[in-house]
Amino acid sequence: MITKTMQGYPYNRIHSDSPLQLRLSEALVDILPHGSGINGSWIIDNPKTIENRFYAHNCFMAMNENGYYCHNYDFTLTIDFIPGSDRQVKCQYCEGRGYRFVFDIHKVHPVEMSGVEIVEFIEQRFSPVYKLDGRAVFNCNICNGKGYMVRHPFELIRLNFHGAKENMCCGYELKDYIYEIVDSALCELKGESI
Repeated sequence: MITKTMQGYPYNRIHSDSPLQLRLSEALVDILPHGSGINGSWIIDNPKTIENRFYAHNCFMAMNENGYYCHNYDFTLTIDFIPGSDRQVKCQYCEGRGYRFVFDIHKVHPVEMSGVEIVEFIEQRFSPVYKLDGRAVFNCNICNGKGYMVRHPFELIRLNFHGAKENMCCGYELKDYIYEIVDSALCELKGESI
């Protein structure tokens, strides 16, 4: 089955009736651009032993410093689907309160500012400061005052390079690069429609 967004990629044919597997394949195909080095076909399978887990296989085509392809690295991603009921997690910045204490900013970001300057800084960038139980607080700018954050529907658990060693001509830290671009691709996928 080929979804509408996959039509421009004839080599990515996901033979599945699973809506989750199709949505994952769309995320990987749509968001990862050509030029990322992941130019092969995505093969996505779903183990029968673990529900909502997917293995996505592909090949990374590395280039040397002169711009020539030098090595291919087969890799496998382990990706879990997070059901809607498990996506809400307590905001770690405000500890689930929905607001943060002004003077706790010093703990996270030590700054050389007076109390008045910190309040002005917060009011300019985040939200108005108000008093709560005699302490200056402001709405948490990370969770927008909700006290929780919503996880993305697909979470990258593991990247397996199948024992391949990174070659010096390709540049080191290829694993980190692949992990980072795939993770950012999955994070851009919104979960409301799943």
